[in-house]
Amino acid sequence: MTVIFQVDNASELEEISQWLSKRKILVHNKPVKKIGAAAFVKKLRRYQVALPNDYRFNRDEANER
Repeated sequence: MTVIFQVDNASELEEISQWLSKRKILVHNKPVKKIGAAAFVKKLRRYQVALPNDYRFNRDEANER
């Protein structure tokens, strides 16, 4: 089983690793690499959904939420 989580603070990672090591669970610290805007848009294209022809985005309505 693989569990993935993100920890922003290094001290939290140390506490979690100690707790997990007592239970014989391995922790791997994988650095997150940032991607450029073009690569991000390319990844988003696979989730592209066709909207109805009469769809209109109303910014005021969206901001009310």
